Amino acid sequence: MSAGAAELSLPDCIAAALRQDETVRIQELKVEELQARVWVRTASMLPRFGLSAGYTRLRTNTDDYDASLVLNQPLFAGGRYWLDRSAALLELAQAELELEKTKKELTLTTAEAYYRLLHAQEYLTAQEKSRDNLRDYFDRSAQLARQTKLPRPEELLQIEVQLGNAEISVENAALACRKARNALRKIINAPLRPEDSLLAPALPEIAADFTDDQLAQNYAYRLSLLRLQAADTAAAAARSAYWPELNLQAYSGVQWGETFPQDGTNYTQWGVALQMLLFDFFKTPKLAEQSSSVYQQNEWAVELLWRQLLTELADVLDAGRAVAKRKELTAANLDRAAESLRLYQERSMSYTANSKQLLDAEQAALQASVNQLDAALAYYLNVLELKRLLGLGALDEFK
Repeated sequence: MSAGAAELSLPDCIAAALRQDETVRIQELKVEELQARVWVRTASMLPRFGLSAGYTRLRTNTDDYDASLVLNQPLFAGGRYWLDRSAALLELAQAELELEKTKKELTLTTAEAYYRLLHAQEYLTAQEKSRDNLRDYFDRSAQLARQTKLPRPEELLQIEVQLGNAEISVENAALACRKARNALRKIINAPLRPEDSLLAPALPEIAADFTDDQLAQNYAYRLSLLRLQAADTAAAAARSAYWPELNLQAYSGVQWGETFPQDGTNYTQWGVALQMLLFDFFKTPKLAEQSSSVYQQNEWAVELLWRQLLTELADVLDAGRAVAKRKELTAANLDRAAESLRLYQERSMSYTANSKQLLDAEQAALQASVNQLDAALAYYLNVLELKRLLGLGALDEFK
């Protein structure tokens, strides 16, 4: 590794992304906003103190004044104030869950970009190794041809064409690697240099099955349950309009003016004020009906989403088993291809293998290496998809 190069781990990249991401900051501010809203709704149930002042001019051209302290305390409103507070708490819970989801999704997005860059780097290395092997074989064959006229010109040209194709493949792989590096750099908002290397995380084992409780941690499902609770609260709040509202009101102040004694008149009043809806042209019944319909819609949406999640989980697990088997097969095939190439290379040194045999072995070894890298990437991505479905982050372990 060159001087100044860094080894980048997945946890380091995820930590950098969480520090820099603007979406996370915005969602955090949303949570702060709704925390303030919860307090506003809570304060609606608490006593309110105020100062009241007035001036009255009568037809007799007399001027009167009054000033008082006013206390207002809600006593009963059919649960309306509690329901308003509950609605605010549910909004806050949704925002907090959205923040958690945003962070988890960011870890998964970062991990996917990390794995793709890791794959691109390893793919470039495989292409470079194959090119270097072909270049070495071409140089030896060209030197031998100058001495013995063997291999024949058409065979030497065939090797040169294969070498040219390998050079093109290396350039394409290098371009893909640069694109993958830029994709990760945009997410973590930090410089990545070509000489920086990634540390390959261990491939986690995937269980054969998962329980409903684990699947219930899916963020979309948890948010749908919160929306269902919010719809239920809204329906109850709409029905609370049928109930009377009672408020304790108290006044303590002073009145003075031309109709009062010179020193003024002190007074204290208290009582219970009653407000009750009698008729509003069916507005309240229609609001209650609308809220009930919204609740039923959300109830059906929760059931539909759950069935979809069960289907998605089955599909992801089936794909995971296939990818795991593919990973095992490609690993074994890579060992066989590497051994075959080694034997052909030994024979080529003693000139007991022709150029076509060696070129075929080299191509087979390269393809086996690429297949193994593709299988590893597919396994990584399948793990991320499973974690996304179960509401886990990239670094969370399966429970």
